[in-house]
Amino acid sequence: MKYVRTKPINGAARPILIQIARGDRTTVNPVVADAIYAGMLADRVTLYRHDLFDQHDLHDPRTGQPVKFPEPHTFLVGALFVNDPNPVKAIARRAQEQIAEFYNSNGENMVDPDVLCDRIPGCGGADVAAPLFETPAATVPTDFGFVFP
Repeated sequence: MKYVRTKPINGAARPILIQIARGDRTTVNPVVADAIYAGMLADRVTLYRHDLFDQHDLHDPRTGQPVKFPEPHTFLVGALFVNDPNPVKAIARRAQEQIAEFYNSNGENMVDPDVLCDRIPGCGGADVAAPLFETPAATVPTDFGFVFP
């Protein structure tokens, strides 16, 4: 991992943006944290705080049935599922907009998705009330942090 940032093999180090989810059940936080610390990349991490996401009032807009979002691993592509409620799509859009801004600036701008989304029409700023991202992450989680709705 040291070659990613401190000793790049082919020229200068490239800009890096890492997005992780607190409580990810697929790519668990302790494993991700080990890689981040080994590569000295903690300052390049945006943390989606799934533990702060209020799931109590999530409903399928078509059926009105309750919808659960227990696995934050798909937070970046939450809009893949037709029945995902607007807050889940808004989370995905925020993360996607951060990536777009990062690439558009050639890696110079690593903006907070919560702040960035407030400037973009249709990003769903009103659908998700609480700030859910930390950029850069205050700490990289080393525990599992699973959320059970």
